[in-house]
Amino acid sequence: RVAVLIIDAVLYIFALIALLVACILPWRWQEIGKSFMQPGMSARTGFRTTCLFNLFATLADVVCVPLGLAAMIMPTRTVQYFEGTAMLSKDGKARTWNGELRGFWFLLFFFAIQDMLCLVICLPSLVVPTRLCAFIHAIREGSWQFRYKGAESRLGGWVVCCKCCGVCGDSDDEFGINERTGKLMTDFRIVWLASPFLAVMELIGFVAGVLALGSILRSWQTASDVRAAWRKDRRTDTYRVFLFSAGVQRALVVNALTLVIDIFFLPLLLLLCITVWRAPPAVREMRRRVDWRTRRCILRQAMRLLADVVMLVPLAIVIILWYRSKSVRAALCAQQGPPPPTDVDEVTAVQLAEASEAGTISERAPQQPQPAEEDARAFTEYHNAVGRAACLHALDALCLPWLLLLALLTPYRLPTIRSALPPRDDLAIHRALCRECGEMLLDLPAIASALILICTLYRADLVWKTVRDTSLAAHDKRTALCCQLLRLARDVLTLLPLFVIIVTVYRLPHFCINLKAKLSRLMADDAEMQPLEMSLLVPRPSGRVGFTVRASKSPNLSGITSLRLHVVGEQFWRSVARAKGDMMASVGRALFPLKLRDGREVSYDFAAHGQAESTLVVQFEQVVKCNSVEKLLRSLEGEAPLLLQLEASLTCGRQAVLLAVPLTVTELLEAVVAEGGRVRAQAVGAEVDDQGPRVGELRGPVQGALRRDAVWAVVLAEFVQVAS
Repeated sequence: RVAVLIIDAVLYIFALIALLVACILPWRWQEIGKSFMQPGMSARTGFRTTCLFNLFATLADVVCVPLGLAAMIMPTRTVQYFEGTAMLSKDGKARTWNGELRGFWFLLFFFAIQDMLCLVICLPSLVVPTRLCAFIHAIREGSWQFRYKGAESRLGGWVVCCKCCGVCGDSDDEFGINERTGKLMTDFRIVWLASPFLAVMELIGFVAGVLALGSILRSWQTASDVRAAWRKDRRTDTYRVFLFSAGVQRALVVNALTLVIDIFFLPLLLLLCITVWRAPPAVREMRRRVDWRTRRCILRQAMRLLADVVMLVPLAIVIILWYRSKSVRAALCAQQGPPPPTDVDEVTAVQLAEASEAGTISERAPQQPQPAEEDARAFTEYHNAVGRAACLHALDALCLPWLLLLALLTPYRLPTIRSALPPRDDLAIHRALCRECGEMLLDLPAIASALILICTLYRADLVWKTVRDTSLAAHDKRTALCCQLLRLARDVLTLLPLFVIIVTVYRLPHFCINLKAKLSRLMADDAEMQPLEMSLLVPRPSGRVGFTVRASKSPNLSGITSLRLHVVGEQFWRSVARAKGDMMASVGRALFPLKLRDGREVSYDFAAHGQAESTLVVQFEQVVKCNSVEKLLRSLEGEAPLLLQLEASLTCGRQAVLLAVPLTVTELLEAVVAEGGRVRAQAVGAEVDDQGPRVGELRGPVQGALRRDAVWAVVLAEFVQVAS
């Protein structure tokens, strides 16, 4: 119980302190007294609650009363302050604390701050008379916002702003609606906020309007556009609220910009009128209407006029030279045709409709001719023709020195250029000349090579054959001549090693023997006879050696005048050189081709006419021991291949290969040792297609080459021997 008494005492003390603080404001004394006279104040809790309530009410007054007084200073909120205070004070006399009045003061202060900010933003724009009028108009039309209208005034004019922006929906209440016109009104603060931006736009429009209306070119059009925009915009809500016409400002700015553009086009038009011949198209467009199409026409005609002046000198050159003036004359004749029709309508649309209803116009009545559209290209066909002809003349002048050089250095190429006349097109002869000049530049090194080769004499015949060969293309001839020049350079470089060989003397015989063997010509044709059986003739103990071949032939093969025997095979002769020495191998190789004489080594009657098969017997005059032959063959490599090739000259003058038999040393050794000397070679009795690759391999790549091109290899080989 003592504790409860202590707590009650403490609470009473705090309540009394709160009551004393609440009594600081004198106007609160009456309401404080009323609060204690209410029923239930005898209870302890009621007394303490009332003290705390009065404390909070006093604190609220400390905040709201100064704010309300500050809002009263703002002229836009003064009337509203007094009316609202009077009305809310009257309604709250029966209450101990008027909370609605304090809330009204609190909101009114913030609305006053907003009014002040909007007014500060609007003040600079009032130097523009139209914005000053709009400022006054906004105050007069928004005067309802300065009055207190009950609870709705707590939100002030911003509800109207929200309604104008569509935020608050489409309510049908009368708040913010003009009772006389029934139109929605905008908050005057919106007008104040937009005023600086609209002032800037009106200043720009004013400057543009002064510029446009002060000129002769655009004054009438500007006045017409401004009048139309004014009639259209004055009925809109934007104009009624802001007293601003965007269409008028747009018309002024557009006409001012158009005037600036017209200032550029006016000298062009005057220039066209002075020159006369380029003025009619521009005048026709100006009669129709002055718009961007007209300006494009003026610019196009000015460009054509400039082209006319520039083309005077090229035109004079083309006319004087004449041979390229055909296209220019055709373009001039085309320009002198009838002028294009005007765009004047003979019958209006209304007259046509009335005539159609009356039946005076038939269904098949011809349509009215449409005005011809002007050529939209910057330059006419005349300018293109003159420019093309002038460029062709310049190209002709550039090509003339090359044509003279071509005629001087390579006159044999002129017929190709002459074939391009008359030209299929303007550039045909130029293309032909460029092509032939390129060929000439390629011919010059070849011609120099040919002259050098002719001066050396020993290759002059090759040059003459190459030049006279009609089956070779020009590229192939140039390649052949350059190759001959390179071979000549190679031969010249070979002279020094050759001189060294001659000076040494002791290598000279070996060089001559090798040269004779290298220069022997070997035919590369297919054999006329196919060997069926072959035997070696090696008498024991000694005698004349030889061989016998039974072969098939064509019945028409006959008339042999001479025979030559070749023994070919690089590996075979290298084997002989290793066994008997280089000198012996060179001497043996130099003996071939061995000429076989009729009646001594062989009889030419073996190839009689009408025979399909014949037997060839070749027997040399030298007497050789059988043991020596066997010993020689055993000293050689057994797998070394060789080719026995028999060549003949016929009575018809043709050179032919009679036999080509590929053999090996082993096959020859077996034939010598065997009884009867029969050779069991794979090529004997085989088909021609089977032995062809072996024959070609044994003949080697040197076959068919020129003899003069084989000397350098022999010289270098001997020089290497001398150097070693």
